[in-house]
Formats: sequence, C-alpha cells, structure tokens
Amino acid sequence: MRLRLCLGACVALLVSACGDDAPSINANAQPLDAARAQLQRGDGVDAEAILRAMLSDGSSQADLAAYLGEAALLQGDLAKARRWLGKGEFSSETAGYGFQLLGRLELREGNLPASGIAFDNALKSTPDAASLWVDIGRLRYRGGEHLQAIEAADYAMELDNKDPAVLHFKAQLTRDAAGKVPSLALFEQALKARPEDLSLLTDYAATLGEVGRVGEALEVIRRTAKIAPKAPRIHYLQSVIAARAGKLDLARTLLLAAPAEEQELPAAQLLASVLDMEASNFASAAQNLDRLYKRQPDNRIVRHLLMRALFQSGAERELIARFGDEAMEPRTSAYYKTLIARAYEVLDEREKAAELLDAAAVPSALTLVPLPSSIPADSFAVNSKTDGRGTRDLVRAYLRPGRTSEAVERARNFAAEFPGSGDAFSLLGDARLAGGDEAGALDAYRNAAKIRRTWPLTLRQMAAHVSANDQLLADEVLRDFLASGARSAQAANLYARVLAQRGDWAKAAQMLDAAMAQGGVRAPDLLALRSVAAARLDKKDEAREFAWAAYRLNPFYPPAILALKQVSNDEAVVARMDEKLNALQRSAR
Repeated sequence: MRLRLCLGACVALLVSACGDDAPSINANAQPLDAARAQLQRGDGVDAEAILRAMLSDGSSQADLAAYLGEAALLQGDLAKARRWLGKGEFSSETAGYGFQLLGRLELREGNLPASGIAFDNALKSTPDAASLWVDIGRLRYRGGEHLQAIEAADYAMELDNKDPAVLHFKAQLTRDAAGKVPSLALFEQALKARPEDLSLLTDYAATLGEVGRVGEALEVIRRTAKIAPKAPRIHYLQSVIAARAGKLDLARTLLLAAPAEEQELPAAQLLASVLDMEASNFASAAQNLDRLYKRQPDNRIVRHLLMRALFQSGAERELIARFGDEAMEPRTSAYYKTLIARAYEVLDEREKAAELLDAAAVPSALTLVPLPSSIPADSFAVNSKTDGRGTRDLVRAYLRPGRTSEAVERARNFAAEFPGSGDAFSLLGDARLAGGDEAGALDAYRNAAKIRRTWPLTLRQMAAHVSANDQLLADEVLRDFLASGARSAQAANLYARVLAQRGDWAKAAQMLDAAMAQGGVRAPDLLALRSVAAARLDKKDEAREFAWAAYRLNPFYPPAILALKQVSNDEAVVARMDEKLNALQRSAR
C-alpha cells in the first residue's frame, strides 16, 4: 500500500538522517564501488576524491551527481551539495536516488515543502526503495506527522527488514515509543549489517549510556573514535558517559574538547552546568542555566537546576523574585517548596519559610494542575489561527480559570488539524482530563505514547487512572515505563512506594537506590522511605543514616520525623521527635 506524502506544522523532534545503499550503474564500476563503500562508511572526503577522479577520466556528471551530492552532505557542506543536486540533472539510473538526496538536503535546510516535492519525484523512479521511505518518514516526523512517520517506517520494514537504514530509523522510533531497552536489539541488528556506520554507532552508544550500560557505551564510543576521530558528537557522548561513570574531571575535559557547535547544543550546556555544580562553581552554572532556561522555559529539569544553582551561589533574593510566587501552588513539588523556604530562612523571613516547610511536609497526591500560560485567553480572537506553541498556551490559559469546555474544543480542533501529532494528542488528553473525561484523556494519551513515551506523559496517564479510581492500572503504567529502561528519579521513587505497600522491601530499597543515583538524593520523602526499608531489612545503621539525612533536609516533614524516631538509639531524640509529631498534628487540626 502506498502512503501519500503530506506535511504538518507542529514543533517536533528532529531525527538525524543516516547513509543508505545507493543504486549501481555500469560505467567505471570498480572505482564507483570504492566510492560507494566510502559513502556507506560515512566518509564523504575520500568518496569525493574518487568521484572527482572519475569525472576527470571522462565519467558523465549526470551519472555521478547524486553520489557527489551525498559526499557533500556527509561533509556538512550544504552549498556544495546543492551545486550537485539542486538542478535535478541525474541519469535515468540515478534519478530516484538523486531526488532522494535532494529531499534530504531540503530537509537539512528546513525547507519541508521542497523536501516533499523532491521525495515525490524520487518515488516516480524508485517507489519501492526502502531507504526512500525512511527519508519520507523522517520528513513526516519533522513536520509533526508522527503517526504517519511510523506508518512510513513500517512500510519500509515491509520492503526490506534487513536494510540498516530502515532498522536504524525503526530503532529510533522504538526508543521513543516503547523504550530504550527494546530499541537496542534493532540497533544491534543494524550494526551487524553496517558495523562502521558512524550515525548508528553514536546512537547505539548513547542509548546504552541512557540505560546505564556505561562500560559497553564507552567501548562503542572508543570504537567510533578509532573509525572517525572527528565524527560528530564523539567528545560530547564520551563526556556524558564519563559523567555517568562518576569521572567528572574527565567528563569536563572531554566536553571542553568538543567542537564549539557541539558545546552550544542545549544538552551539552545542561551537562556543562551539572559539571559546574558538582565542582561547586554555582555562579557559573547559574549563568549558563539562565541562558538555557530562556531557550527552554518549559523544561522543568533546567528550571529546578537553575533554582538550586541560584540558591547555592547566594542569589536568594533573585531566586525568590523569579520563582517564589509559584512555591505555594498545589502542583509545586516538595523540593521546590523546601528550596524557596531555605532562601527565606537565609533572608531571616522565618514566617514565610515556616509556611512553605509546612506545605512541603504534606504528602502530595497524584493530581494534575494546569501550568501557567504566557498569554491571557481573551487576547486571541475567537477564530484566530495559532501554531503548536500558541495553541498549547491558549489551552493552558483556558484551563487555569476552569474554562474546560473551551480548552477541550480548542485542543480537539488542533488534533483534527494535525491528526498524527503526538503533541496534539497530549494536549487533547490534558484538556479532557481537566474536564473530567478520564476515558477520553486516556485514549488521547495512549495515542501520544505510541509516538513518544516520556515521564511527564506517563505521569499524566497515571493521574488519569487514579482519577478513574483504578490504582492498579496506574501502577502498571509506571512499572512498564521503568521496565522500558527509563531513568527517572521520580518514577523510581513512586514505584518504590508501590513495592513498599506490597511488603517487598528488598526491591523497594533497590528502586530507591536507583532513584538516588538518578538525582533524587536530596528528596526527603525518598530518604525517609529508604530509612524505613533499611530498618525492615534489619540494617539499622543505614536506617539511621537515611533518617537523619531526610530530617536535615526538612525537619518539619512527618515521615522524616517518624523515621528518625523509630531508628534512633538516643532517648532524648526520640522524645523530641514525639513532641514534634504531636505539635504538627495539633497544628493540622
């Protein structure tokens, strides 16, 4: 079945292109085979040298234009690639491949409609080329047509399920939707066919690192560096893997050795900030995170790191001025409240600090509260058109004052306009859940999860199940998310509580340790539960250590107080904890 090409306008994740098998022609077969082998390895420089020699020996430019264009693309020289590909002057044998490469060039330059036209032209010559359908899938993903991209990938698999390019794209989509662990087998299968493909190797190494297989990831990166020392992302990926292994000085050195364009990537800036914070360079980290936060205002990880860097650098007034107003909102985490409270304490505003610490001490339910919008809903005309970000902000603006029916209508219209967009499905789910339609929300969230299953989306799925009084299904969603290889301190902490309720304290302790390793070491609720787990496993010294750590972070948090009372050998401490618990109970009445 043929799938039609179409374009969308949603903001979506760009999945990088990779080299594919090229068609063969008869002229000068031996040097052409050598050039194609270099192209397959990702070596555009050597391939171009061979191809230019063939031109000098009399080969037709029309026969070689597609290959020379690919060589230029591999070198990142888009202007040179356009000189070879832009006129569309290819031999009949290479026309399909030439237009396919032209489509890649247009995609690289962000010209999605032109890319679609080029791929349409390629389809006329090579309608059953699996690698062409991979490129079509990448175009669709870039345009926000995520489900249509998956359809293109599935069709490419039908055409050739052994093509490394097809397997690579399928692995990337699987990593997003099913999880990192299920994607590894596809990466490995692709690498068997193309063991020196640089894009494949770096993607595989990154995925291994993300699931915690640091030693294997480092081995793959070293192999990649031997093949191509100047390959993109090499230094950055080595830095990430070194940081995950706890070798922070090495990670910093490797990141500084990366090319300037790689250091400017948001992920690299985030890593640099974390490394600065680990080295107690909090002012430098705060400056870097502030720049990143302005680029990604909805990134909660960046916001929380920026808050911590501001606090640690002595910028308490700036921290309160920028983030203090949100601290008392129901959606705000206990860590967020505690950090703002500590800032008030430094400024000797004890009453405000105590109020926030009391709020942080109340266990939070799994509920969703609309995020603030950057625009008032009434600023839009009733029939105004908005892009993806504008629609998201408008739906948020409707939800906060409770205008749920208007939010649902706007989100539904957006989903109808872009029926394959994961962003549209997710937004529709949020609006339906806020309107009390749990079944409709779950249906939208399931469609979004087919495309990209993230922790925020998983959390919203769980909240919808809890709202529908189905805790078991909420727990199952959480378990499946972690089983996919996801690394999230909050997810691990939540599942540890599920295991604790079932009395499986050994597994709960393992999950809590994983949460701490993933950044949850300063969460008082996590440390308090870890103390209880240690006590249940008859590890009394560990139990006291974790209880004190939780108590120091928030001395008004009842589970931390109770944990310390239960494990302390000091009668005076036990009495003081009893008195404190009684006082908190009286104030709560």
